[in-house]
Amino acid sequence: MASLVDDPLNVQTRRQKVHRAIFLFGLSLFIGSYLLWMHVNIYALILLLINWIAEGDFTRKLSRIKENRMIWLFISLYFIHAIGIFYTDDLQLGFQQLERKLGLLILPLILGSSRPLKPKRFRFMLWLFVTTISIALLICYVNAAYGYFLLNRTGAFGVHHFHEVLGIHRTYFGLTVAFSATIVIWSLSYRRPEKTVLLGAKLLLLAFLLLSLFLLASRMPLLSMVAVIVLMVYLRSLKMIRKWSLTSIFVALAAIFLLTSIDLPKSTSLERLSNYEETSRQDMWKAGIELLPESLPFGYGLGDVDHFRKDIYLKKGLYKVYNLNYNFHNQYLETALQVGLPGLAILLANFIIVFVIAMRRKKFLAAYLIVLVSMGFLTESMLHTQKGVMFYAFFNALLTFNYLFVEEKNDE
Repeated sequence: MASLVDDPLNVQTRRQKVHRAIFLFGLSLFIGSYLLWMHVNIYALILLLINWIAEGDFTRKLSRIKENRMIWLFISLYFIHAIGIFYTDDLQLGFQQLERKLGLLILPLILGSSRPLKPKRFRFMLWLFVTTISIALLICYVNAAYGYFLLNRTGAFGVHHFHEVLGIHRTYFGLTVAFSATIVIWSLSYRRPEKTVLLGAKLLLLAFLLLSLFLLASRMPLLSMVAVIVLMVYLRSLKMIRKWSLTSIFVALAAIFLLTSIDLPKSTSLERLSNYEETSRQDMWKAGIELLPESLPFGYGLGDVDHFRKDIYLKKGLYKVYNLNYNFHNQYLETALQVGLPGLAILLANFIIVFVIAMRRKKFLAAYLIVLVSMGFLTESMLHTQKGVMFYAFFNALLTFNYLFVEEKNDE
């Protein structure tokens, strides 16, 4: 007679499958909602956290957290900012900053203590991100074409109008496009043979992403993309160069060269890139550097930098950036001012250690991400915004715990 009570092992197995399914759905929702629906992106993070807690199995998770040094490296960036709360005068602003940076704590803990994704699922997540960014770009093209052809807006494809329909900062958008292009080029380096149709589709997608990156006209994402391509060329020169990998690199370089040569309407990307002028960024950096000596060695605290920033803006006569409440547009400078030399050292360690390990293990996609983000930090205070925190924290953790330390034959 069959037992009326389920086998505890079967119940546990079903429970694990349910939590795993929720975990995969949460990751997919997080990636699919990034950029387009940021409020949904937050809900996806909450779902991942609730599922992680409800799943239990804390003995294994705590053991993995305790033994995994990379988890401690990543979450230390959050903890050093949390310490900055204790010597700040503006606690309200400090806690707001700390709340905004929660992704630096939650995402490494969840992804670092969870079972790694299978290689096919990992690649699916990457392609889901490329698809999300491509859809966002198509929305921009449709809106720009509508404005140009039907509303006679000659600047519809211009610097400040091409992406306006999404309401997204140009630099952050550009970094996501650059990372998507990097994923496409990286995928062409697989040792598995590609079908001609699939190869052609990837090359067309690469050209589409590079054209879009140019139209966005944000200098640092373009420069970081060039830096990644140069690194790719260098790395491929150290070993046997595979045909399609080399082809993809030349397509990327040729596209950038051609795009900078075409005749575009006034006030578009070409004008912005070729006629570089001194902007308020340099003035903001100079103002921030003046604050550094008094802040060292431990910074002003997490909540007080905004007050010092406004004072120095007024003192230097930077009324426009004061009224717009701009940050210093340099994450290294912001980190040093907030939490001093210890915070800056931890931030740099996060970049350097991952980059070095990625190069040694020949897991180059992780190295490419570090190049993109570390260069993006030069001109944007990315950890000041939800989009910046989520992009860096998520993909840094995803690549580290599901790619960098996961052995897969013929992956590169």
